[in-house]
Amino acid sequence: MEAIAGGSLRAGDPLESVRRLSVSFGINPTTVVKACDTLREDGLVRTTGRSGTVIARDPSYAASVSDLSGWRTRLHILLAEAHAQGLPVTEILSQCSRTAKVFEPAGT
Repeated sequence: MEAIAGGSLRAGDPLESVRRLSVSFGINPTTVVKACDTLREDGLVRTTGRSGTVIARDPSYAASVSDLSGWRTRLHILLAEAHAQGLPVTEILSQCSRTAKVFEPAGT
């Protein structure tokens, strides 16, 4: 996800095989498959038969409002966790801003 958002993986770039990714990250191949399924559901990758899984969306893609429902749900969960841990709203917003800036193109 970060490689797509940061631009190091662009539309059409292939993902490594499940086996290679599981070894690279030191995780179970089933976890890699689940992660790829989530990326596919979010429209970030597509699987094309023998070509394997490739990046489907460029980070400059402007998502429609309907594309954001899953993202909003995940954000809601993260914000609830931060609130439950006692973080003030100002700190939550500050962290969100700092993290989002990591993905801005250079020079903006």
